[in-house]
Amino acid sequence: MIVLGLGFVFTFSALTALQSLQSSLFLETVLGLHSLSVLYGLAAFSCLYGPIFVQKLTPNWTVVLSFVLIALYISTFFYPRPYTLLPSAVLLGLSFGPLFCAQTTFLMQLVSRMAYLTNGIRDKVQQRYLRLFYFFYNSSRIWGHLATALLLRYGGDVYVFSTRPQYPKFHATGPHFPMVDLHMSPSLYATVARPSLCTLDHITEDQIFRSPASYVFYVPSNLYLMLISVYLGLAFLGLATVTTLLDKFDLYVSQDPLERPPILLSFRKVVLSLIDPQLRLMFPLIIFIGLE
Repeated sequence: MIVLGLGFVFTFSALTALQSLQSSLFLETVLGLHSLSVLYGLAAFSCLYGPIFVQKLTPNWTVVLSFVLIALYISTFFYPRPYTLLPSAVLLGLSFGPLFCAQTTFLMQLVSRMAYLTNGIRDKVQQRYLRLFYFFYNSSRIWGHLATALLLRYGGDVYVFSTRPQYPKFHATGPHFPMVDLHMSPSLYATVARPSLCTLDHITEDQIFRSPASYVFYVPSNLYLMLISVYLGLAFLGLATVTTLLDKFDLYVSQDPLERPPILLSFRKVVLSLIDPQLRLMFPLIIFIGLE
């Protein structure tokens, strides 16, 4: 249980911190946000075949494979292009459903074993294990963003440029015009995006530009590479933890040859949930959780 929690802490500290930077990465191409859209769109679909994947591959190796794909996704930010980021986002999105299905299966196996060995009440044991795991999992958001903040604070210079109009200040020697570089690219990786800001000379008739942010931030490439290296190191640390220390469980589930394939059963349950009037009340809650 502790091993699984630590593996998720290391891996998702890196992934959540990197996700939080996506709105600041590639402001012109919006490549990071596109990769996240692909990732979570496919993650929703992957929940339908997650149980099949776990049954065939076992929970342990499903977690290991998903962590490998997380490390692959992070590594593509060393060379962020559409043909590197988007395919890795597709692979990671397709593994998210099996990953969390494997995590739940693994926890339920531990709960069953512990309840049997201690003669405890299963519900109480289950609540204890779920609280402990989600304490580890949710704390990864703290550690990942804390690591990012420390790296940005002490890892090098972060340049901030104002995009607001600068009016002249009059001094005894005459007007003073502050120097503001309106052509600085706000991308964290300067070679990826074209300059997102423009001057009046670039505006043509009937052309609409979005309002720029009040400030743009520029992180030098050496600091950017340091961030990605730390994230990748955390992902490999989580992968090494679950590969070497996680207990091995095998699932043996007999299936009638005449029974529908599990993926068809999953689709059937989704359709039935749309028909049942009581289950329809769950949809606002599901939408809220998704938006959150």
